Amino acid sequence: MLTYGKYVSQYINVDCSVENPGLNLYEKEHIWYAYVKLSEGNWIHYSFSDTTGDNQSIINRNSKMLCKELSSYLIDKGVDSDRIIMKFTPFASLVVYKESGKNIQANYINKQDENIQFFTINNQRGGSCLTKAGNKIDFPPEAFPCGKDAMVEIEVHEILSKADFVRTGYTSTSNGRILESRGMYHIKALHEGKEVALRIGKSAEIKFAKNNFPTINEAPMFNTFYGQEKKGIINWQVSAHEKATSNMNLDNLPHVSKQKKGRTKLTRKVIYTEITYVELCKKIHLINVGVSKNMKSCKLSKTTYKKLVAEHGKLNHLSKGKPVDINSYSEYISISKDKPNSILLGLNQEQKYNYDKNAAADRQIKIAAAEKRRKRYLEQQRAIVEERAKEEADRKASVALELKNFPVTMKISKLGNINCDRFNNNVRKTDVIVQLDDYDYKEIKVYAIFNNMKSVINGYYRQEHKGMIKFDGLPKGKKVTYLAATFKGDEVKLAYLTKRIRKDDHIKLSLSTYTRDNYERILDDLIPK
Repeated sequence: MLTYGKYVSQYINVDCSVENPGLNLYEKEHIWYAYVKLSEGNWIHYSFSDTTGDNQSIINRNSKMLCKELSSYLIDKGVDSDRIIMKFTPFASLVVYKESGKNIQANYINKQDENIQFFTINNQRGGSCLTKAGNKIDFPPEAFPCGKDAMVEIEVHEILSKADFVRTGYTSTSNGRILESRGMYHIKALHEGKEVALRIGKSAEIKFAKNNFPTINEAPMFNTFYGQEKKGIINWQVSAHEKATSNMNLDNLPHVSKQKKGRTKLTRKVIYTEITYVELCKKIHLINVGVSKNMKSCKLSKTTYKKLVAEHGKLNHLSKGKPVDINSYSEYISISKDKPNSILLGLNQEQKYNYDKNAAADRQIKIAAAEKRRKRYLEQQRAIVEERAKEEADRKASVALELKNFPVTMKISKLGNINCDRFNNNVRKTDVIVQLDDYDYKEIKVYAIFNNMKSVINGYYRQEHKGMIKFDGLPKGKKVTYLAATFKGDEVKLAYLTKRIRKDDHIKLSLSTYTRDNYERILDDLIPK
């Protein structure tokens, strides 16, 4: 609504009756509480009215007096006088502007170098980083643009528990919206001392162990978030195309082709080549090499023909499967032109017997050798099949074990601050003020730690708030632990309270002094896992 030319988001009425000539403590707290709750960049309007209907002139005087008193009170609290506008006509009132950009996060980032884990991988082969918490980060081959054989150092800061969120200051909000986390990481890759990014088009994978991701069936509801540090907090931005996936469905196992039952059939194609008669004759020493060369080319001269006949008898040729004598050189020439492959040597009975005997023995030897080769080949192939089957079974068992041990996978396309989160969609929200009785703004953490979900968010304050920490948009009805801590050297001032979030809650915490060691133990005991 427009008041004094200003769009006012909140109105506060102050009683200025005769019985109430000044501001009492309750009214001052109410007025200040309304200012603290006001979001930055907005105006608040304080008006004055009489609930009794007494003398109007006294009421007008009281309202002017209260208007000035209220202005002085706000200035004493730290509100800049330039942000206060007073009006006395027709009625006394004032409006106050809450300047933007003055909010200070009740948080600071502490990456705890002693908890960083170091790994080394070969860029050509890729590699895995198995963290102390049991999760695994897989990098594919040639994930980094720094040479195939380069050795890449991986630094991993793993932040999984809510106590770790508090210690490191890695809270869970995205542009003011509350996130439920399954784990946060800060991952850095170094080559020769220089930081390197993932190669464009390459993705690494964070694989969560089963005990670190209890609601496996809800994995697809979680996305990869990347965080940027700004004004003392990590603001997480969702990567909509990178979702966590559950691997427990056996349909997602790598495909293995099914083998038919029964003995595997192995076939071997054998090409037989026919041995020419001339080569056979050479083998049993019936003719010399020179003659065989001539016979193969069918160019026997008349002299050679007569010599061959004189030494071995008549040549013959096959006709209808039966040997028929060749009686003259002219007949040999005629047959050699028409059917050169049918010409045979004429063997006498003794030669034929020896030939048949030797040929049969040779044939048996060859058959035995061929059978031996066949059996050896079958055995080799069977061994290969069995070895491949064993390798496939081992691979399948290894994959199944991997999926059982790491049932949830989250892809990441860049390094840095990484979070596996989902949005909390509770629509019933309220603002909460946590008031501290003592504080040190140099190092202060104030958190709302959710009991039933892995989420920690920090409050914020302004210098003029003086110990009042504001939380915006907390889900009503959720059980949280409010925790505040300020630090000076080894001394910690700490306060905490567990309760359900109520509408417009105003929580008051009294800080007590502890040592750092006691503070660490309290965190582990106090914060639910």
